[in-house]
Amino acid sequence: MTIRRALIILMWFLLLAAGLGLYVFKSQRKPTPVKNEKAAFTKTLEVAPAVKIVDKPKPLLPAVKAVPIVCQTKNIIELADLINTQRAKSHLGILKLSSKLSESAQKQAQYLAKEKKCSHLGPDGKLPWQRSGADGELVGCGYANASDTLSAWLGSKPNRTALLFKGAGSMGIGVFNGYWVILLSI
Repeated sequence: MTIRRALIILMWFLLLAAGLGLYVFKSQRKPTPVKNEKAAFTKTLEVAPAVKIVDKPKPLLPAVKAVPIVCQTKNIIELADLINTQRAKSHLGILKLSSKLSESAQKQAQYLAKEKKCSHLGPDGKLPWQRSGADGELVGCGYANASDTLSAWLGSKPNRTALLFKGAGSMGIGVFNGYWVILLSI
């Protein structure tokens, strides 16, 4: 992967994170003092600067510990590269990373982590093609890294067939606390 491609993906994901109000790494500057010490909610992370903190904020997903957005982006880039490497070994074209599909996959990964379940049904009971217009979805739950997730998918005949489908042209990847979602589109 080229550095330019990695930076574009990272910039896209950071913009997406800011729009969704996800957590990002704290900058090098010192945090502004808080009048009420109970409102100091974290030592290593803070809410994106666009959000004004009035009182202790409610976490995006209260039941799930927030993962730094940079780690999620690294996992997404790594998984995309691993998938395209596997497709190249099978003499198939690479899958382009779609921002629309990635946004939907990220929402699904967060939902699954919050509910602590592994399912293709979204929060509204819809299937992937109803939620996002994707043609297929792969879900992995409880995997620590991209290579373990891909190994599990390649070990499952239906998932392997979907990942190596000749007609697939784009994908969206969402990762949240060990929950991995890939949306595939023709």
